Amino acid sequence: MSTRIPTDDEIRLRAYHLWELNGRQDGRELDYWLQAALELEDIASGNHIDTARPAAGTIAANLDDPRNAAMRRKSA
Repeated sequence: MSTRIPTDDEIRLRAYHLWELNGRQDGRELDYWLQAALELEDIASGNHIDTARPAAGTIAANLDDPRNAAMRRKSA
């Protein structure tokens, strides 16, 4: 069984999303590119674990939940 190789455009888009999720940190382009490529390869092979989202039950996950918008406003 062969795994489909992600295109540069797919990797670029995923890397951009990772960059945004991580606060738009400059100087980490290669890190985001490599993470995006690995994630997309894992998805294609069926081994994907979503590393960009906080684990369920963590404080970060709870703050990301749209139902907790009031908590985000209070802490800002």
